[in-house]
Amino acid sequence: MEENCRNKGIVFLTGTPVSNSMAEVYTMQRYLQLNTLKELGIDSFDSWASTFGETKTAMELAPEGTGYRARTRFTRFVGLAELLTIFKEVADIKVKDIKEMDVPNAVMETISIDASDEQKKYVDGLASRAARIRDGGVDPSEDNMLKVTNEGRKLALDQRLVGIEEENFNSKAKYCVNQVMDIYEKYPGKTQVIFLDLSTPKKGEFNVYDDVKAKLIERGIPEGEIAFIHSAKTNKQKVDLCKKVNEGVIRVLLGSTDKAGTGCNFQKKLIALHDLDCPWRPSDLTQRSGRIIRQGNFNKEVYIYRYVTKNTFDSYLWQTVENKQRYIGQILSEENIPRRMEEDDLTLSFAEIKAAACGNPLIKEQMELTQQVKRLKMQKNNFLNQYYELESYISKIAPNRIEQYKKNIENIEKDIEVAKKYHTGDFHIKVLDKYDSDTRAEANKIIHNIQPSYKNERKIASYQGFDIILDRKSVYSHQTMIIRGNYDYEFEFSGSTNIMYQIDKIIEYGILKN
Repeated sequence: MEENCRNKGIVFLTGTPVSNSMAEVYTMQRYLQLNTLKELGIDSFDSWASTFGETKTAMELAPEGTGYRARTRFTRFVGLAELLTIFKEVADIKVKDIKEMDVPNAVMETISIDASDEQKKYVDGLASRAARIRDGGVDPSEDNMLKVTNEGRKLALDQRLVGIEEENFNSKAKYCVNQVMDIYEKYPGKTQVIFLDLSTPKKGEFNVYDDVKAKLIERGIPEGEIAFIHSAKTNKQKVDLCKKVNEGVIRVLLGSTDKAGTGCNFQKKLIALHDLDCPWRPSDLTQRSGRIIRQGNFNKEVYIYRYVTKNTFDSYLWQTVENKQRYIGQILSEENIPRRMEEDDLTLSFAEIKAAACGNPLIKEQMELTQQVKRLKMQKNNFLNQYYELESYISKIAPNRIEQYKKNIENIEKDIEVAKKYHTGDFHIKVLDKYDSDTRAEANKIIHNIQPSYKNERKIASYQGFDIILDRKSVYSHQTMIIRGNYDYEFEFSGSTNIMYQIDKIIEYGILKN
């Protein structure tokens, strides 16, 4: 490997350096700049997170889609400029500017769907189950939040996935098929893609993929113009399938983010993209939209549709994406970054989708006002804390420091007189009260062999009217040399340091020319 790379090292390349969690930034730094983290004392995750992260407690929608709960989450970066300065020592982050690229303009639309009576009843049941789980009233092996979460996601997509058999309900599939047909008839020869991570095609079981396909065929689209990305089992088959989509042979492609996202190029005639469900990671949505908002798309304007079921788990999903996108956007931004950042430009669109999923657009306003009130209260508290700190500093600390500074000036002036007295004399140093040296080279050698004490300062020499003190705060710290007169003058040194040269320079420039 070293021969092939000619000792040039390894380069990490990714389009999503932060896809889901702040831990990914730390993980990247652990790989690429561990020594730097150790030097800064933030090589453990707890120390890193406490240095650059800040948590906030806020009211959030409950996972079951009903009511609110207080949750403490990592919500923003503090000292963001410092974090990015450290990170950019090893990372060259380039965020594409859509305006400067030859890509189509995307029109976003959220299609909100009313939940059926059966879905509402099931959501109430999920809420009750979640309450029992949080109260410890059920064995985790029988029921847990993971099961509630999974069933909630399935319910929001299609109630038949949780065993509710009712044909005449407003499923996402019906709305999606209606939208696909409108685009199909309006734009002949153009292609569409439907993204769906849940309920992938399985023989002998109900799944949304086959349901959507059957509905499209029933509405008049030839079966040969509809394809599942999952039918491509090899890379060659996937490339051939993408080619058919680019040629317009396949007019409607259904796939998951994992299989139809990264690496798939079928954008040439792509006019519409349909998000039938919401993934957990904001980067997955980025990958989805990246299939259509892409160079090489011949369309000047494209459409992205997102389908949400009101009063179901969809609300929690979009909220989760919002929270995660908040800090991910901060890391990837190329703008001038302040010391603190809470939100990025993508947050609002996610909040709108979340509000639509809840069935009440006032929820967004309520949550925004709640956050604004909390933010103002926090700013007020910060102001008052700073005010009282400055007041205490001016009345108590500052006078003492002024007196201390006056005393330091007097002591330094005395040291200047001492330095003047000995500065013109011949070189002589007494080390450990037993070594007299008349040469700087000999003195360097003697001092370098002296071992410092880890608990107490150690006087090692007398030189030009000053005491030379050797100290070391811990086993891991550098040795510290102190030139002590009426005032202390400190410097760190290593085994390769010319100690006498440094001592002379400090006396000459730090004391005589002070």
